[in-house]
Amino acid sequence: MMILLLFNINVNAQVGINQKAQLTAAFIYQITKFTLWPESLFISNNPKFTICVLAQANENLDRAFSELESKSTKGYQIEVIRLNNKEQLFELSENNCKVLYSSDEQWAGMTEQQIARLTETTLLIGTSKRFLQLGGMVSLIIVDNKMKIFISTANIDKTPIKIESRLKALAKSI
Repeated sequence: MMILLLFNINVNAQVGINQKAQLTAAFIYQITKFTLWPESLFISNNPKFTICVLAQANENLDRAFSELESKSTKGYQIEVIRLNNKEQLFELSENNCKVLYSSDEQWAGMTEQQIARLTETTLLIGTSKRFLQLGGMVSLIIVDNKMKIFISTANIDKTPIKIESRLKALAKSI
């Protein structure tokens, strides 16, 4: 219950230019707490919960995500993998990324087959409604100077990944 309370506070946080990266990382961390992956995805030799970041290099974003590496979620230590292009994403071993945070520029080049492959193991988080229209699951969008969570229930329902009702209640569905 305490995590939900903290999450509610963050949902209404005002977003300044310097805060966007910090809020993005914080929101993604909290979203992992309210997302369920099939247990079979955690049975491997990798004792880490991997968050992949596919976006242009950004010092603030890199710093915010690196701070997550001191935390754990779902009983696993968080590991952040920085990707420069989608080719690097598909070079990773299967089931490696539990979360993929992608910028619109990188996401726009994904094929339907690539997206379908990712949705089997990875929660796809972006930054626009267009991201959701192109197969993404969750988007963190600035609205009225506040970061808001948008969810595509249609895209999530096609995958083995499930979003808890508590998070759905906080988000706007598209």
